[in-house]
Amino acid sequence: MQTKLSDDAITYAKYIGQQIISWRYPPSKGLESMIEEKGLYPVTILGLNRLSSSLYQETT
Repeated sequence: MQTKLSDDAITYAKYIGQQIISWRYPPSKGLESMIEEKGLYPVTILGLNRLSSSLYQETT
């Protein structure tokens, strides 16, 4: 996942009226701030224990 925006991307988005969001854009209102404020974290940061891991492998 691309979470960093180039200056050109920001300029273009403003030009066409597109709202954009990334890890730290807009400043103090980006994904990082939202996650910290709400305490909601992506599922991908959760670890799998051995049982869950082996169950997952059996189903794939």
